[in-house]
Amino acid sequence: MKNKIIFFVFIIILIPETVFGFNISGYVFFENNKNYQDPAIGAKVFWENTTIAAMTNQYGYFEIPKTDLTDKLVIFYFGYDNDTIRITDFSKEIKIILSKSFELEEVIVDGDLGGQFNSSVSIEAKQIITETGLNKLPCCNLSESFENNASVDVTFSDALTGAKQIKMLGLDGKYSQILRENMPAIRGLSTPFGLSFIPGAWMHSVQISKGSASVINGYESTTGQINIELKKPENSERLFLNLYGNSEGKIETNLTSAFKISDKLSTMFYWHGSQLNVTHDQNNDGFVDMPLMKQYQLMNRWKFKNDRMTEGQLAFRFLSDEKEGGQTEFLKQKNDNGTFYGIKINTIQYEIFGKLGFGIPVTINSAVGTTFSFIHHEQNSFFGNRNYSGIQNNFNANLIVQTIVKNTAHNLSIGGSFLYDDYKEYFNYEAFLRTEIVPGVFSQYTYILPEKLSFILGARTDFNNIYGIFFIPRVHLKYQLNEHFTLRASAGKGYRTSNVFAENTSVFASSRHFVIEEEFKPEVARNYGINFTGDLHIAKNKEIEFGLDFYRTDFINQIVADINSNIDEIRFYNLKGQSYSNSFQVELTAEPINRLEIFSAFRINDVHVTMNDELIEKPLVSKHRALVTISYATEHKKWMIDITNQFIGTSPLPDLSQNPVEFRLDKNSPAYYILHAQITKRFKRIDIYAGAENLSDFKQENLIIDAENPFGDNFDASIIWGPVSGRKFYAGIRLKIN
Repeated sequence: MKNKIIFFVFIIILIPETVFGFNISGYVFFENNKNYQDPAIGAKVFWENTTIAAMTNQYGYFEIPKTDLTDKLVIFYFGYDNDTIRITDFSKEIKIILSKSFELEEVIVDGDLGGQFNSSVSIEAKQIITETGLNKLPCCNLSESFENNASVDVTFSDALTGAKQIKMLGLDGKYSQILRENMPAIRGLSTPFGLSFIPGAWMHSVQISKGSASVINGYESTTGQINIELKKPENSERLFLNLYGNSEGKIETNLTSAFKISDKLSTMFYWHGSQLNVTHDQNNDGFVDMPLMKQYQLMNRWKFKNDRMTEGQLAFRFLSDEKEGGQTEFLKQKNDNGTFYGIKINTIQYEIFGKLGFGIPVTINSAVGTTFSFIHHEQNSFFGNRNYSGIQNNFNANLIVQTIVKNTAHNLSIGGSFLYDDYKEYFNYEAFLRTEIVPGVFSQYTYILPEKLSFILGARTDFNNIYGIFFIPRVHLKYQLNEHFTLRASAGKGYRTSNVFAENTSVFASSRHFVIEEEFKPEVARNYGINFTGDLHIAKNKEIEFGLDFYRTDFINQIVADINSNIDEIRFYNLKGQSYSNSFQVELTAEPINRLEIFSAFRINDVHVTMNDELIEKPLVSKHRALVTISYATEHKKWMIDITNQFIGTSPLPDLSQNPVEFRLDKNSPAYYILHAQITKRFKRIDIYAGAENLSDFKQENLIIDAENPFGDNFDASIIWGPVSGRKFYAGIRLKIN
């Protein structure tokens, strides 16, 4: 009986009301270059903010009852722009022609948007880096796309592997959920090097959300969410080629090609290849500054429409990545027998992912969507006399039903997810095995009062076969104070399970022993935040955009990587005490003269963690950061100049007081300044760009502690707070053929 009641309630929600009375009639057609006689069969026609609705027949014809509630009629068709018209004469038959939505999006992205902007329509505090913004720097991979972004910090993880890591709200990137088109992209064993596995030339845009994210995408987001949108088969260039080279000897090739096979089917091929086979040792410490590397990957995806209500896609990807570094003599000795210190890291990935979405014919603004992805990740590596290998098989699936409740001001999303993670890790030949199976359900309600108040209430429950039940509530609020000022707030909870070897790969490049003191519990944290944005008009057609935000993260449990208690160890244990992060940021954007944009931001981080029963500042987290970017374009963007200035404040350094005097560090790292610059010349189909990274030529001194004795007790290449290499010049060419 209970199940029957739930079923009928669900049906009542989905089926629109029917109101009898005087009818309005008309026809709905699809846009056609030759004529307008393609009927829109099954288009949904409804009165705005009501459930009074009708659907078109095989001729595109509809009849809908007249109402006194509104005079605005909305026409909806999946994959097309909504059309809203005001009905003034109820006696006349009307005619509506729908335009394809992706064509409008293409105009917006290419014509009007700058490098990055804060979304004005999103309820969450969301920043979007456009394709124009991605091209302001060479952006060889995802990690480099954040160099001119104020919300995400990018640093090297160690002095040997060349790997980069990100931080959001002062915390490691592992607490931010990284998605590709709303599907998991970097997690688990891919964490240390995954940022370099997403080529910049494949990306269309990057969306950055601070704080708790939507429950629809899982339970792992704590400090934020980064979603990468790749170039799409249906609206990308027939041929795109990007060639890149720099003064260190790295060369890179990216190629994408999109084909529209028919109105219902399109496909796209993606290719990436890069390599560095020249050794550099700028500080003469006997170790190469960047490892030799070779990476190639390819992907093919298909997008299809079975009819005008259903669409989906399917993609396949393969990656191979090889790194080799360490002492210069190790690289010279091809058959080294352990005399010199070397590293090798070989990674293979196979992936398949897909999406399917379709509208529900009998309802208004209702749709069902499903996504899935399977990733096989395999890594084999050694660091000196340490060996590490790991295999992860990950399967993730998500099903969501979206509909309106009574009218378009009330939206409901319900669904379920399934996560399968199988880990096999081997550290110095000791096995660490784990299989997690996590089914989950979620529900999210969205209320939208146009131009005033919007909020999202979401909750999900996940059932982890190892750690039990996770319950995750989250809320987002947006309040439009007036046409110039917007206030947003969020709060939520996040869970994740730790992978201590993958997440601390940098410490492999040291003499420290790994000590796991106890059985781990899941990491749990609460995040609260407030965001205030607005614009101030200072002159005719001139305005300053600004943003202020504050976020706090409180850990209920955290897996502490303690490098302070014992100089010979890195100890892992569950949090015993407090751990928190406070992050405050202010940013300004101005265009003092036409086509000159200046963006500036300043952030304060206050991050503490309890180590060895003492609450201390978290090591290697910069307390202050500032960013100023200057972009200028001539008329029609024939020439573009982009300058990025970064100021990085001091960071607490690990306690090495137990070391001999010559191998100790100061309490804090020094503050420093970094300058990047690029100039681009645009032709009809070709862009030529050239620039320099780290023009200020600042490098961290003493990258490696006791570099002369890499197999000794004091060796450590993991304490990195600044650049590991100096000034670097580059040039490249982008070719686009539509």
